[in-house]
Amino acid sequence: MYLDGKRKIGSQDIKPFMKNNFSGSCMVGKVLKMPAGSSPQESVDAFLTGLAGNASGGAYGVRLGVAVSIDDSNKSVLQKIKNYWNGDQMIGMEFGVGTPGADFNFGYGVEADKDKTVTGVIGRMVE
Repeated sequence: MYLDGKRKIGSQDIKPFMKNNFSGSCMVGKVLKMPAGSSPQESVDAFLTGLAGNASGGAYGVRLGVAVSIDDSNKSVLQKIKNYWNGDQMIGMEFGVGTPGADFNFGYGVEADKDKTVTGVIGRMVE
């Protein structure tokens, strides 16, 4: 493919663009500081629902990360900060593989309809 009929565009142009603008990773993790008295399933569901922030980084294909749920309740900002510093907040530790560098992101999780989850679909198939 030619640009302006003069310069050919090829893989030498795409590789630096992809390297500098895209990243990817596959991470597994564990939720820490789960509330006493709730099942692991309930704690993980609560952790994954709502606003969250994630930071991860790595080199040579190995990545480490941390994920925190962002308290969107109507507590005061001071109380929210105290909860993080006191360790009253659940936290996710992650490990995986991916592209080198650091990533920071925010997301919002909602509870899935049980009929549309992988386990729900498989459960209906075996019935």
